[in-house]
Amino acid sequence: MTKKATQAISTDDLLAMEENCYMNNQQLNYFKELLTQEQSQLLELIALPTNGVLEECESVADPLDRATAESERQASHRQRALDESRLAEVKKALQRIDSGDFGFCTMTGEPIGLRRLLARPTANLTIEAQERYEKQAHLLARAA
Repeated sequence: MTKKATQAISTDDLLAMEENCYMNNQQLNYFKELLTQEQSQLLELIALPTNGVLEECESVADPLDRATAESERQASHRQRALDESRLAEVKKALQRIDSGDFGFCTMTGEPIGLRRLLARPTANLTIEAQERYEKQAHLLARAA
């Protein structure tokens, strides 16, 4: 977190606020700063070139070294995909802040809760709704 966000409000101050102050301007600004910083970091990671890993894999003659280089290339692609997925989550959370929906469950409309949002600022479901969603997904996967 940047100094700017910590100067505006601390995590302790955030948690000490009354429940009727849920998602007030201070809280929204706190999460917007947090998410904007994460977005910048992810954009920097995604912008890093990966062509060195690809070239290394193609130029290695030894089969064992080639397999290692290929494994590293695949890991690099997986990490990039994870970073891109996380970036999409962050962008959606920032959109929810702008639309006034941030901090509320997309399934139930109930407050997600500050502690959950501090742990996962991109959360869009309450813990209970997330558990229901995961159970349904598990049941559907077992039925398939």
